[in-house]
Amino acid sequence: MKITLHFPNENPKNEKDLYTKKTFNAPFIPLIVIKTLTEMREKSENDLQQFNDEELEQFIDLVCITFVNQFTSDDFYRGMATDKISEFITEFHDKAFNIQREGTGSSGKK
Repeated sequence: MKITLHFPNENPKNEKDLYTKKTFNAPFIPLIVIKTLTEMREKSENDLQQFNDEELEQFIDLVCITFVNQFTSDDFYRGMATDKISEFITEFHDKAFNIQREGTGSSGKK
């Protein structure tokens, strides 16, 4: 599994160069992530895309665990583009549970 986050560029040359992208890889999704996501689904009244603050915090902690703390939750909050978060949540969930969605060409396999 991969994630790309944006980090402020310390020496920007122009407006397009304000951020640098960094991609992180996770070799696998630990079983604790599936266990915790299952518990979250059972307790939550919200859909995946409508986490409350506490659920979002817990989800981001799981992402950090999955990526072996290569970045912090603060890095995630600051570096994840708002137009990509829903897609990432769905992809993360689907990969954790090995769900393949029709028409996307995406599967839970890495």
